[in-house]
Amino acid sequence: MGSLLLGMNDAEGVLQYVGAASAFTAAARADLVTLLTPLEVVDDDHPWRGDTSANAPGEASRWKKEQAWTALRPELVAEVTYDQMEGPRFRHVAGFLRWRPDRGPDSCNFDQLEVPPPARIEDLLTPSG
Repeated sequence: MGSLLLGMNDAEGVLQYVGAASAFTAAARADLVTLLTPLEVVDDDHPWRGDTSANAPGEASRWKKEQAWTALRPELVAEVTYDQMEGPRFRHVAGFLRWRPDRGPDSCNFDQLEVPPPARIEDLLTPSG
C-alpha cells in the first residue's frame, strides 16, 4: 500500500477524487492493509471505476505512469491536513491525521473546506503602516 486515495462528496452527493495521503511508516502501512482489506470492492460498483478524466485515480500521471489502485467502500472518514486547493483537488499530498469514527462519509463534502477569500494584488503589494 503506497497511499490513501481521498474523496469528498460534491453538491449532488457523488464521491469525487480529491487527492492522496501518503508518507506512512512500514508499520502503519501494514495496519492500513489489515484495516482496509475488508472494505475492498470486488466488482465495478464504485464511482471512480471507468472514470477516464484527467483527475481520475489510476490514470497516467504527467510522467505517463499509470498507477494501480484498489477501490474501497467509502465507509471510513479520515481527517487530513492540506495546504491549498487547486480546483476540486488538493494541490499537494495531504497529511493523514486520524480516523474520525464520529463522522459518516455523507458528512464529507466540499462546503466544509476552509477557503480563504481571494486577495487583491494591490493589497499584497502595498506596504503596511
